[in-house]
Amino acid sequence: MTSPAVDQICQSIFHRRVVNLKGELPEGYAYGAQASVQGITPVLSEDIVNRVGLESGRALVEAAKGITDFLIRLLATKDEGEKLAIARRSGGQFILDGNHLRSALDQLGMCGPFDR
Repeated sequence: MTSPAVDQICQSIFHRRVVNLKGELPEGYAYGAQASVQGITPVLSEDIVNRVGLESGRALVEAAKGITDFLIRLLATKDEGEKLAIARRSGGQFILDGNHLRSALDQLGMCGPFDR
C-alpha cells in the first residue's frame, strides 16, 4: 500500500493529473480536484451532505440503531447476571453493528476530525 503523497506524485507523473493544486496549473496537466487523506483531513459539513445518500444513510441508521438498542438494554439492567445474559445473547450483533457502522463511515471517507 502506498501513501497518498506517493499516489499523488504518480498521478502527476504518469497521468499528468494534479490534485490538491497550489498555485497555477502547469500547461498540459489536468486538475484532479482536492484529495483528502482519510483520518487526517477534516470532514466538512459539505462532505456529510454530499456523501450520505439514501442507501448509505439507511445502513448508518440501522447499524446505529442496533448499537443504541443494545446499550439501552444493557445499561437499564442493574443485575450483573442479567447484564451478562444480555451480552451473551446480543453481544455478537452489537460488535457486528459497530463494525458495519465503522466500515460504512470509512467507505464514505468520514474518518478523522470534523471541521464545520
